[in-house]
Amino acid sequence: MKIEVGTANFQEALALVKEWRKRAVAVRKQFLYRATNKAYNDLLNALPASRRELRRSLRVQGIRGLPDNVDGYVICATPRGRTIAKAEEENTVIYVAVKAHLMEAAPEETIILQEFGPWTLDTIPYAPDERTANVISRRVSPREVIRVRKLRRGDRPELRKRMRKAGVRGVGAGFTAKPREVAAIPDAAFESLRLEFGLGGEPAKPHWGKAILKLALRGGTGMIARKREFTRAMTDLNYQAWKMWPKPVSGYTTIAQAKQYVPFQKRLGFRIKK
Repeated sequence: MKIEVGTANFQEALALVKEWRKRAVAVRKQFLYRATNKAYNDLLNALPASRRELRRSLRVQGIRGLPDNVDGYVICATPRGRTIAKAEEENTVIYVAVKAHLMEAAPEETIILQEFGPWTLDTIPYAPDERTANVISRRVSPREVIRVRKLRRGDRPELRKRMRKAGVRGVGAGFTAKPREVAAIPDAAFESLRLEFGLGGEPAKPHWGKAILKLALRGGTGMIARKREFTRAMTDLNYQAWKMWPKPVSGYTTIAQAKQYVPFQKRLGFRIKK
């Protein structure tokens, strides 16, 4: 079979071939982004409207450090720190977590707060240095707050010895901690798990499981909402929208951080099969 190609068509085809690799990369990234973003929207739709803080913390992020021919996106919770209101004292406990890069060089006073946690707002003796630790808040039952408060008050003799040895100042001999304004990061992972599986007596309202199940059932074909766009990106020289693919994400996570999400997803997968 003989095929004749006009000069104009040949030049257009040649120009398209020269852009082929860049267009293919854009299509691949857009496909992955669109699949992840669809799962993100499914997740938000499954979350109760009352969980505003959890909903605001969810983001689609890219994975930094992958090989040039590999792309990846994740959905993760990145909550912002906020001051715990006085009205929340009776259903909030707080944890002090030494920042990962300081695990072997954190100040002793920060390590003390981490070891003796969790704390209630009226038993924590001092606020940690923001440069060395994160303060994480968890919403729990009033009964749990009472239990933690009792434990921390029982720890006072030992805690006082540790603080004196560490040279911590600003805590009186009577060791009377006072309620204070504490800026903390909400524990989004804990809240999400409790809501997903109904932990702590809370009714289960699956949201991650539903989103992952929809993603699995939808399949590759169904995830491409506008297949015509992808076809045009690879065959139409005049179609330039691919240069804007994918949309910028809110941030990036590392490969190591992304791997931490795998056990959570596997657990949800087992949950789906039941």
